Amino acid sequence: MLSIEVIFFSKNPCASVPVLELDDGTYISEYSAIIEYIDHTFEGISLTETSAKERAVIIMMQRRAESMYLTLLPLIFIMLLMV
Repeated sequence: MLSIEVIFFSKNPCASVPVLELDDGTYISEYSAIIEYIDHTFEGISLTETSAKERAVIIMMQRRAESMYLTLLPLIFIMLLMV
């Protein structure tokens, strides 16, 4: 029997969340890629805006969140474990 970890790694070698499994068995594992997929697959209000300026601002904010905040989370977690 395969462990949950082995199954998850087979779907997403980076072992990150979230992971979206499509009907055809494709896995998308980055939140920005998932948002783009949803935005271009389903009709309704745009999640990623439509003008070049609005999209650029969204991408800029995503990159800032990834580089400035998300990289700090493991360090914060380790510090909390040491308390």
